[in-house]
Amino acid sequence: MRRLLAVLAVSRSGPLRSEQLVDLLGVSPSALRTSVSRLRSRIGERVIRSEGTGYRLDCQVDAQRFADLLD
Repeated sequence: MRRLLAVLAVSRSGPLRSEQLVDLLGVSPSALRTSVSRLRSRIGERVIRSEGTGYRLDCQVDAQRFADLLD
C-alpha cells in the first residue's frame, strides 16, 4: 500500500492506468485492486479516485517534497 500511495502521490500527469500501476508495482491486477481497496479504507474513499481505467490521488500533495522524503 505504501508503494501505491507513493506512486500516486508523485504522479503529476493525472490518473495512472491500472496497467501502468501493475507494471510499476510488480503486482497482479487483482492485487492492485486489493491494495486500492485497503488504501481507500485507511485514508478515505474519496482520496483515491477511479478515473477511466486508472486511479489518481485526489488531494493536495507537495509531490517534490514527498519524492525527496522517499529518497
